[in-house]
Amino acid sequence: MKRIFILLNAMLIAVAAGFARSDGSELPESVQKTLQNCIWLMDNGMAQSAMEDFDRLDKEYPDNYVVQYERMYALYQLGRYDEVVKVAKKLFKNKDVTPLVYHIYGNALDDMGKAAKARKIYSEGLKRFPDAGMLCLELGIMDMKAQKYNDALAQFERGMVATPSFASNYYRAAQILLSSDNKTWGLVYAEAAILLAPGNADRHRELAVGICDTWKDVLSFKTENDTVKAKVTLVASRKVSVGEDGQSAFLAFPGIFEGCAIVAAQKAIGQLYPFQCSIAQLAALRKGIVETYFSVTDNLYGNSMYLLPFQKSVIDAGHWDAYNFFLFRNVCPDEFSAWYAENSDKFDAFIDWYNADPFILDASRTVSSIEIFRDYRKISLFESFFIQAGLLTDAKNKKEE
Repeated sequence: MKRIFILLNAMLIAVAAGFARSDGSELPESVQKTLQNCIWLMDNGMAQSAMEDFDRLDKEYPDNYVVQYERMYALYQLGRYDEVVKVAKKLFKNKDVTPLVYHIYGNALDDMGKAAKARKIYSEGLKRFPDAGMLCLELGIMDMKAQKYNDALAQFERGMVATPSFASNYYRAAQILLSSDNKTWGLVYAEAAILLAPGNADRHRELAVGICDTWKDVLSFKTENDTVKAKVTLVASRKVSVGEDGQSAFLAFPGIFEGCAIVAAQKAIGQLYPFQCSIAQLAALRKGIVETYFSVTDNLYGNSMYLLPFQKSVIDAGHWDAYNFFLFRNVCPDEFSAWYAENSDKFDAFIDWYNADPFILDASRTVSSIEIFRDYRKISLFESFFIQAGLLTDAKNKKEE
């Protein structure tokens, strides 16, 4: 079985979080080799074995940023937090300082039980490096621990804007929102987090289970006069704001998504009822949502809601089933095994396709409630009425008449 190819070495993780990490290339070659060996030891849980070399390098290169930073990280792994603080304060004066120093320093303070000081350090780091999504993450986690979930969510979404490619902010936001009354953004953030870090197996499974459990909760059926009707309840209320011209409407994304889900569920009712949340059923429902969205709204939010254009690209490439079996394979392992036995070529073809053109978020392709109206296309109040009523296709047909 082919796997999605992800380079998750320390350097790339740091860059993805908005942190540039020096490579020590200005050091003599022999020192570089020693340093790389120390880093390897740290990455494999043997920081103590690296400390003799680190302490020697500390004396020989007291002003070298990469030596001092890597030694500080080793000290953090060993729980020698007082020493971490001393090195961090020294590194703050270095011209090559990065947000990673604020991150490790703040973590050390938090682990020492000095939460208020840790928050101050993270906040100072964000003032100096406003694109450091990892620092937003740490502030959000602190708010989560204090059960200040709205504040935490605000930090995570701020981090999405600061560093769109950093998966952990989407993961944490999904944890909060999938347990809330308005679950649409939870579904979106969960899938984005999986795609941005598909190599993280534990989080992948947790988020996939969260997506499945959400659809079990929000999709229901009732029978009226021997006719089965689908119901989807993703949001507490639908919101419409009238534009300044008095003729156009601005529609909140969760309501649009729910409307598309209602139409999709009703169209695919023969496949969805009774709903057991199988991978095949999820694929049918989710495909219907994407197709409904693009057939009626003409990509209403553009690439400020990039998950939907990405999903459409998967459908257009002919990989939709394989994509859903990839997403939910650990939720329904027996179903996946049976499907894979007959479709391994399709699964491998999807992996090859994805590796060639992966899901990437940046300043122009975003997935966050903060950015959602950036590429918004104005629609008429006539359209908005039918969209909010869940009668999207009828509205389009009547307008064309």
